[in-house]
Amino acid sequence: MADREYFNERRKNRRLKFVDLLGGKCERCGSKDDLHFDHRRPKKKEFRIADNIDAPEDVLLKEVKKCILMCAPCHRDKTREKGEHGQPKSLHGTLHRYKQYGCRCGRCKKRMSEYNKERKAMAEIDQMIGDILKLAANPIAAWVRRYLKELKKKRIRIGDVIYEINEQGNIQYYSGQKGSDQQEAFSKWVAERQAAEKEEEDKLPKPQLQRLDHTETDKRYYKFQVNKIKDEALSLLNIISYLTKIESNHSKIEQSLIKLGNFLNREDWGQAFDSLRETSLLVPKEYHYLLLKIARAIVEMKRLTLNIPDEDSAGS
Repeated sequence: MADREYFNERRKNRRLKFVDLLGGKCERCGSKDDLHFDHRRPKKKEFRIADNIDAPEDVLLKEVKKCILMCAPCHRDKTREKGEHGQPKSLHGTLHRYKQYGCRCGRCKKRMSEYNKERKAMAEIDQMIGDILKLAANPIAAWVRRYLKELKKKRIRIGDVIYEINEQGNIQYYSGQKGSDQQEAFSKWVAERQAAEKEEEDKLPKPQLQRLDHTETDKRYYKFQVNKIKDEALSLLNIISYLTKIESNHSKIEQSLIKLGNFLNREDWGQAFDSLRETSLLVPKEYHYLLLKIARAIVEMKRLTLNIPDEDSAGS
């Protein structure tokens, strides 16, 4: 027990001696707490001071002279900044540097500003696509558009939902209590139109086709419609490419448009939407209305694709 106490006291005194030799405080912040021996040039390091405090004093002194003193937080920051010991290097002009280290240099602040703009743009595109998907899933919206056009109005309230026709002639809706509820009048109008359309439909001659032929006819029809809309969407991509030729980031825009076109040709609608979001961050806002048309086209193609009979149903 006495020997252990002796060696512990010897190690403590040695450490204090070397700390005093190097100035007794952190080279960065001047702190005197929890000091570490940090090698100035890690490639010249032969061993860790803390692990070899019992080495011969002359050997230890030679290694100590290669070091500076740093407190634990500053030592950790320096290790990460320089990517020592396999730690990821923290660079200026990165979000990691701005958020984790609180760096407010010009490069880090600029990167954070760009990140906030990207988030805002992504939120706008997500909202735009969300509105389109919501509209496509709302069967009432199509009737509301007809109703408003026939009455030459721009707004109607049905229950707790307000429907409006915007400047582009598109229907949009949201929750609200403006104006009187016209649910009853609207429902009556829709019922009359549905009855009239059914009456007209009943007057049409019914096709006499076997089920297999009927399925094949449907399949060809839906495929034709999908290909037609796809061609229009691809044409819009070419228009965007032409309009953005003067932009400094045209090469990136072109690559993004090609990627989006490939997803459309493969009929991978989920990836196409993701690619559309990425493209919207590159394309100037004055051309976003073209991206909006492409988004609507994707929604419509997805809807039509779901209606195409598969091979199993065709043979049943």
